[in-house]
Amino acid sequence: MSDLSDERIREEAKKALREKGLKCVIGWSAEGTPTFASTEEEIDRLSFNRSCVNNLVPYLTYEIRSQRGKTRDGKDKVVVPVGVVVRGCDSKALLLLLNEKILARNEVFIIGVPCSGVVDPRAGGALFRKCVKCAMRNPVVFDVLASETVQEDEKDYSEVEAIERMSQEERWALWEEILGDCIRCHACKRSCPVCYCDECLLDPTDVAIKPDTTAEEKAHRPLWVERSVNVPENLVYHLARLPHLVGRCVDCGECERVCPRRLPLRLLTTKLEKDVKEIFDYEAAKEEGQKPLIAMSCMEDENGFIM
Repeated sequence: MSDLSDERIREEAKKALREKGLKCVIGWSAEGTPTFASTEEEIDRLSFNRSCVNNLVPYLTYEIRSQRGKTRDGKDKVVVPVGVVVRGCDSKALLLLLNEKILARNEVFIIGVPCSGVVDPRAGGALFRKCVKCAMRNPVVFDVLASETVQEDEKDYSEVEAIERMSQEERWALWEEILGDCIRCHACKRSCPVCYCDECLLDPTDVAIKPDTTAEEKAHRPLWVERSVNVPENLVYHLARLPHLVGRCVDCGECERVCPRRLPLRLLTTKLEKDVKEIFDYEAAKEEGQKPLIAMSCMEDENGFIM
């Protein structure tokens, strides 16, 4: 991964802008910040290097969904396709959204960039923990690939396995200590590329208000957690959010990267990933057209719980 891929990224982005009529291309600048390029001059600013840390898929989802709706005569609005630059972990999240039909394949133009790791500015420029050993360095879905693929590592579950060897009391004490330091800023939820609900019951500040929403409806929204920050509420927030990620988390590590308290949140999601793989032989975003885990069934399953 180096500036050697920049020329190809810009070349393919300009070509797609002209031939496919893209609204814009979402990528990174040379400084590593997310950028939206809608002209060929702006595309010349696109780059990819070790400072490009953000997962761009949430920006893509917002850009596409914001175009949808109805015209005054009741017809569906035309969605102008959007281009995006993705690394391996980003592409897994994008593939999951395509499989869940949150995005349509003809709405996106994907420029894949193999990645050998990005750096953590808060750790003196060392690689992020998720990048030290990475099993998804190469994009899994793309229209064009900006450079040659790179070697990937085997999935490492050693940290999770160490916690699994603890007693139940030790594990509970560990997570009470870790999650007790959470300030419930919701950065983990808001940065998660597969967390796309318009309204979240776990975030009292995140309420989908429409023009016809009445004051009574606003006042009686279900409230699962309070605004106050304390250990019990923090545990409810994180442990209630996890089931929504079962068979869906792609381990992009955004939750851990954006956490201002540096909480090791990937330990929770990686545990889920490991269990799903061992119990159901299922891996999120493994291939195009894959059914969600919740939609999978097996005729050999025991159905004794059915009355």
